[in-house]
Amino acid sequence: MAILVLEDVSAAYSNSPEILKGLSLSLERGEQIAIIGRNGEGKTTLLKVAAGLLAPTRGKVRHFSSSNPAILLQNPRQQLVCSTVREEIEYTLRLNALDDKTVARVAQDRLQQFDLEHASEQHPLKLSGGQQQKVALAALLCREPELLLLDEPDAYLDGASRREFRSFFSGQVRAATIWIVSRVSELPEGMKAMRLANGVLSSLDVDEK
Repeated sequence: MAILVLEDVSAAYSNSPEILKGLSLSLERGEQIAIIGRNGEGKTTLLKVAAGLLAPTRGKVRHFSSSNPAILLQNPRQQLVCSTVREEIEYTLRLNALDDKTVARVAQDRLQQFDLEHASEQHPLKLSGGQQQKVALAALLCREPELLLLDEPDAYLDGASRREFRSFFSGQVRAATIWIVSRVSELPEGMKAMRLANGVLSSLDVDEK
């Protein structure tokens, strides 16, 4: 069952040329794909359109079921707003209008699930880059999105942090996912991949992987 469909979508910002040009994409429930493209090819614009943050100039964007799209940015510091890891999780849960008792119980469950108990009272910005991304992702997943949009989420992580984040992601995340990368070498292992170039999506040649 489709969770997101883009039909002949074009997009641009005010007084600028088109960035996306007649792009089409269908994402099934639980399907995870990676999109590779050089800087300036429109990768972030594609995520904004998919999330409903930017209206297309042409074409249609269709969300099915309760997709509730959530975006994880390259730099988790832009998404971490609370003084402790626990408060970060609880803040997102309160946005779901849960009572205090339920928030405390679910937050503890999430801290255990994401192996963050040891850091629960630490300031998120004092953690490693990989741990910060885990906190940001854990908070986003408290919204229970069926559509997750990742804008080069481990581009600034070192090798160990990147391996930690990707291992955690593959083990914990089941949402339909679009994962943006800049280079073939950054493609998540085993994930279906497409290329974005000149505003158009195309299949990634096997020889490129």
